[in-house]
Amino acid sequence: DFPTSESKMDFFLKESAKIPSIHLLENCMEDGIAGCMGMCDFKYVHAPGHKVRYSDIDKNGHTNNVKYTVWALDNLPQDLVLNHRLKELSINFNKEALPGEEVALYHAEINGAHIVEGRSQDHQVFIEKLIFE
Repeated sequence: DFPTSESKMDFFLKESAKIPSIHLLENCMEDGIAGCMGMCDFKYVHAPGHKVRYSDIDKNGHTNNVKYTVWALDNLPQDLVLNHRLKELSINFNKEALPGEEVALYHAEINGAHIVEGRSQDHQVFIEKLIFE
């Protein structure tokens, strides 16, 4: 457990620096479907959503990119996040999330990869693939 969201973010940033293959796939199109990462034939399980808070926002008034990964990690099994090293992370940023906006989160596991998608107002905000050792 982390005493504050800042300590969780600091931990994640330190850990992510150790990962050789973090891919930022901003506005990526794959097979004509934005953010699909080539895995469009699976079903999501709805996870708890997240209401964008002031602490999620950067100085430009946008959701800080790291926050999307924090939201994703918060919706994965705790044992997985705390006891396994993150090996690979890929993320597509498709639409900004603004303060007060509710982002619905969905999770699927496919071939050992954890896919978390954030949606708001019928739009995909982000989609993220996390692979753990």
